[in-house]
Amino acid sequence: MKKRLVLRATGKVQKVGYRDFVQDAARELGVVGVVENMRDGSVQIVCEGEEAAIGKFQKALKVKKDFIDVKNVSVIKTGKAAGKFKYFEIKYGSTAEEIGDRMGAGVLYIGRVEGAVNSMHSDINIRFDTLDEKYGVISKQMTRLVDHMVGEEPKPKKQKAARKLVE
Repeated sequence: MKKRLVLRATGKVQKVGYRDFVQDAARELGVVGVVENMRDGSVQIVCEGEEAAIGKFQKALKVKKDFIDVKNVSVIKTGKAAGKFKYFEIKYGSTAEEIGDRMGAGVLYIGRVEGAVNSMHSDINIRFDTLDEKYGVISKQMTRLVDHMVGEEPKPKKQKAARKLVE
């Protein structure tokens, strides 16, 4: 049996990509409907589909992922599917609102990337310092060995003393 729900998600659900997440989850489960930002900072979801799919969809909506942090998903209205939707869509606001939302999300992600890059840079510096120490020792030993083989380095005194004893 097909079912229709009107849901309201609260928490950190705007300017973080939550509507895209909701749309992807709906499409994956074969649910149709619409998702939109509300003026109070919540997100409203109107969905229709098979009862089992709607149940899975509803559970998927309460998520903590990346910058999305849904605190609550409440049922506002329930009923039989009206067959009003063909797809699951995002209802967009004005161009200015949407650009602001996307830029806000972008700034959050850029900040996270910057932190990861800084951490990676620090880690690489530590690893290069370690490599420099290890290869510095190897380099010195290789230089001594080459000098010795070419004859540019005087032979150790212990070897000369050992030769005198042999003679």
